[in-house]
Amino acid sequence: MKYCFLLLSLFLSIAALGQGNTSIGILPNISLTKKINTQWKVNYSYSNRNLLRTKKGDNIANDEYQYILSDNTLIFSKKANVNGSFGFGYLWRLEKGEPDTHRSLIQYSFKQSFDIFKLNHRVRADQTFQQDNKVTHRFRYRISALFSIQGEKLDSKEFYVKLNHEYLSIFKPQDFDFEIRLTPLLGYVFNDKNKIEVGLDWRISSVLDKQTNQNFWLNINSYLIL
Repeated sequence: MKYCFLLLSLFLSIAALGQGNTSIGILPNISLTKKINTQWKVNYSYSNRNLLRTKKGDNIANDEYQYILSDNTLIFSKKANVNGSFGFGYLWRLEKGEPDTHRSLIQYSFKQSFDIFKLNHRVRADQTFQQDNKVTHRFRYRISALFSIQGEKLDSKEFYVKLNHEYLSIFKPQDFDFEIRLTPLLGYVFNDKNKIEVGLDWRISSVLDKQTNQNFWLNINSYLIL
């Protein structure tokens, strides 16, 4: 809990100094995974975004709490080989004051193991549909590095560090955007079916414009294998 408060204090400090448009908030996520058979598994995740501070340019920051949206995501994945898998899924977004958003996605992920860390790669393409809006296409690549703190192998009741880095290309009719995400996380393994992570999710969008958008989320992730 102290770690969460320290991260939140860091967010507020960065937002106060940030240029362009800055938002700061909390992004909790719960992920449930169920193995169907030796080849297939299904994952359901729920997350929501809660704003604590917004600041546009040089204007005075708004510290009023705002609930923004909730995401429900269902993904089926199948093993392609020992270290890789293909997946497809659907996201349903409920956003305050907006029509529901629907998103279809396909992805390929694979992992690499080294002596002191592991690398996970994910390539994903998705299409976003919303009433009265044209389809948005996104292409994403994420690399994740995982380090065990207490030994070469990650065991139960041990801490680890994970670093996610992701690039998103976003294509809209007559518009293009590029987003970069960096997420350092501290995790703890309760057992082989349950772990939790807390960290900073830093997102920079509109990087090709004169005024960028920066979002800082306190990421709280819970993973459970059923």
